[in-house]
Order: sequence, then C-alpha cells, then structure tokens
Amino acid sequence: MAYIEFNKITKLYKMGEIVIPALDEAEFTIERGELVCILGPSGAGKTTCLNILGGMDSPTSGTLYIDDTDITSLKGKQLITYRREDVGFVFQFYNLIQNLTALENVELAVQLCQDYIEPVQVLAKVGLKDRMNNFPAQLSGGQQQRVAIARALAKNPKLLLCDEPTGALDDKTGQQILQVLEDTCRKEKMTVIIVTHNSAISQMADRIIRFKNGKVASIQKNENPKPVSEIKW
Repeated sequence: MAYIEFNKITKLYKMGEIVIPALDEAEFTIERGELVCILGPSGAGKTTCLNILGGMDSPTSGTLYIDDTDITSLKGKQLITYRREDVGFVFQFYNLIQNLTALENVELAVQLCQDYIEPVQVLAKVGLKDRMNNFPAQLSGGQQQRVAIARALAKNPKLLLCDEPTGALDDKTGQQILQVLEDTCRKEKMTVIIVTHNSAISQMADRIIRFKNGKVASIQKNENPKPVSEIKW
C-alpha cells in the first residue's frame, strides 16, 4: 500500500440548485518521503485536493488513506488531532499574526503538539536565527514565508502541504523558499506536496500530478529531479 492513496475522490459544492464538481473521481498515489508537485490551471481542483489531504475539507465520495489510516473516516477530535499532529500547512500569503514576533508565531503553533521541534532550532534551520525577535512587518516577504515554513515544520509533521508557496514572491526569493522545501524533503525525509501553477517548479519533484477539470489528467514519475539551484524560469 502506498503512503498516500487518493481513491476516486469526488467533491461537490452546491450553490442553490446548482451542483459544482470541484473534484471528479480523482485518484493518485504518493510514496513516503517524496516531493510532489500538483499542477493545473485555476479551478482545476488543486486546492480542493490539498484541503482534503490536510483534513480541512471532506470528500463527497471516495476514500483517502495516509499511512494506512482512512482519513475520510475521521470525525471530530480525531480529525482535529490529525490536522494538529500530522500535517503542516504553508500558504501563499503567510497568515502570520502581526503582533507576535517570528519566534512567538512559531511557539504558538506548537503549544498543543506532542512531538514538536524547538521553535528556535527550526527558525535557525530556515535561516532566521538573527531575525526571530522581529515582527512580521519588519521582515521581507521571503522572510515571512520562512517563518510560515518554520511554523509548519516545528510541529514535526508527517506531511507538509504547500499551496502556491512562492506565488507572492519574486523569482530569486521564490527559489530560496523552494530550497528550504527541497532540503526539508531530502534531509528530513518528509513527504512534501506543492500545489503550483508554475510548471518549472515541477522539475524538482519526484512525482508530478496534473489536474484538469477536477480530474487527474496525468501522473509523471520524475527519475532525475533537478536541484532547485538548476531550475530556471
């Protein structure tokens, strides 16, 4: 059994009498420790897929297994525990608390976690050893995204989900952020999934999943992923 099995997942949204299929029997597998890129145009179902993987949304039908656990069967406190303990989220727009320092933002995220990594250690790992006492407004966009990554990594999750993590950044800063994500996957053996519209980023991935109209249009195994430093766009 693969580490992640996304089995014939359908997600329907109802707007009055109109039913909108965000996902239509989408299915794929991911192995433990892989770096995966999910590609597709706006409205293809990428973010809905990520939300279901992270337990932030539930499918209308289908099953999701992660590490032999049926995530789609989890309810209430079980689902809260899964989101809190097993999943780290990195979003496009950072979502930092503005009146807390970088260190305090990360500390807040681990207060309810059992097996967390010390926030000071994680901030140093992402290159913010000298900026951890700064507030978000005192940090550049790239530095704020590093805080967001540190906040996710401090939980010591099994799965790191990234929704357009470089979308609000310039190319150079975006490459720095991708380097952090690459290092996290390769050195920490963490499963990292990146949703992006930038197909160039897929060159760094072990597996490339393309969505179109709510379906998985193609799955490509990349036998020779490129280091971030060699990717141009």
